[in-house]
Amino acid sequence: MSATIGTVDDLRRRLGTPPLAKLTASVQPRQGERLVVIRDARELPSATGLVDELRPFLKRWRKALWLCSRRDTAQTLLAALTLSGLPGEVRVLEGDNGADEPFASDADGHLIAAGRYDGMDFPGDSCLVEVVPEVPVATSDLEEFVSAYLRDAPFAEARFSQRVAQALGRCNRGEHDRAAYLLTDPEFLGRFSQQRILDALPDDVRGDVFAALERSDDGFAAGLADAERFLEGKAPQAVQSPPRRPTAAAVSTAACEVDGMLALWREDYRRAEALFDPSRPGVG
Repeated sequence: MSATIGTVDDLRRRLGTPPLAKLTASVQPRQGERLVVIRDARELPSATGLVDELRPFLKRWRKALWLCSRRDTAQTLLAALTLSGLPGEVRVLEGDNGADEPFASDADGHLIAAGRYDGMDFPGDSCLVEVVPEVPVATSDLEEFVSAYLRDAPFAEARFSQRVAQALGRCNRGEHDRAAYLLTDPEFLGRFSQQRILDALPDDVRGDVFAALERSDDGFAAGLADAERFLEGKAPQAVQSPPRRPTAAAVSTAACEVDGMLALWREDYRRAEALFDPSRPGVG
């Protein structure tokens, strides 16, 4: 069960299942407020450079959740944070090691996770700051390939939007919570400047991301200052996001993709070719 499970087609694509039925709740839970800050830069900073850039902010708020896409990024951040002199213990969340529980109860420290954007809840004051140091696109070798060679594939964009929505909800769980989210990869700006990607986000997340895009014009330092004031209780300036553009429903391809992968596994290459190429007769 999840509040952001993505499309049914993508679930089928990932799990290789028959048709699925999506059950939704009639009343959605109310989350607290979030302020999103996007780092305006042309280059991805090193782990040490990023920690140094955020040091004054992290010294003030003392705790941060770091959500990385890849394990090697998590390891470099682990080294940088361990040597940074910032207060508190630096933990890595791996599998079911339960590192999130002592982190939530500590007064300071850092928790790093790789390839994971859901299943963590930090309500109230347990964590007020989250850093997303790289775009949540490729969390495995297969997704690395897809993001490199099928960059504009609709399902890849849907996964990106789903993970952004999941990431931007870890620290504002309750109705009265407040949390600041720092997106420090410069690729965020490029992706969110495409309205079709912005429109794929849920309404509340979309509005906060659009406000962050507007805020990024003033620079990252100004954004961090806004986050300081927000966490102190000041309401952020309201920003009116643009209306969604009407879009045609995408043609479902999950059934053919799942059956095509099964045909490849059975070494039925003619069948697989027919399933992966919708222009060929006899597919279905």
